[in-house]
Amino acid sequence: MTPIRSISSALKNDYSQNTKQRSLQLGAKAHITVQQWVDKGGLKDHAASVAGLREIHRRFCTLLPEDLLWVENPVIGERMEIFPGELRQRDVKVGRRIPISPGALPRFMRCFEEAYCGPGKTESIFAAAAAHHRLQWLHPFLDGNGRVARRVLANYYAALPLRCPTKTKSASLTSVNSSGNHITVAYTSFLQPISNSP
Repeated sequence: MTPIRSISSALKNDYSQNTKQRSLQLGAKAHITVQQWVDKGGLKDHAASVAGLREIHRRFCTLLPEDLLWVENPVIGERMEIFPGELRQRDVKVGRRIPISPGALPRFMRCFEEAYCGPGKTESIFAAAAAHHRLQWLHPFLDGNGRVARRVLANYYAALPLRCPTKTKSASLTSVNSSGNHITVAYTSFLQPISNSP
């Protein structure tokens, strides 16, 4: 983790003499730079499209120092290079979980794009959380998936006309999952203005 003071210094181009700390500062600065680029409308594709995800990853990684473009397999000690914007070409293990194989990744990414590129305003709130989770599950890149997923989440929410209500009322939305069970998701009245918006 990079301390706030170090990030603040990096934003002023004041970097640590410690190589590891400097790399972390550059990583944090890259994260902020890519978010600013997205916020200013630099991303031409939908953030949840395969092209959009790859562009976010590419932009982020091209701003990283060389030492942050490598990951190590802790079991066998193999170093693997991260290629900016490229879907992973090898199996990975994230904690105890093994994401889908690289051969199946293009098919799953097309399904991801179909599911998360077209929701309406109200659905976008739920789609944002689901897309964030699903992207982590797919783990399409060798590294940088969390940063890309946070950019997707921020992009969804930035596009919503959220307004803060004066009173909060409880409400619920009931849906049926694939096994036929009713699921109730609680939400607050701030969703109401969105669903009534044009």
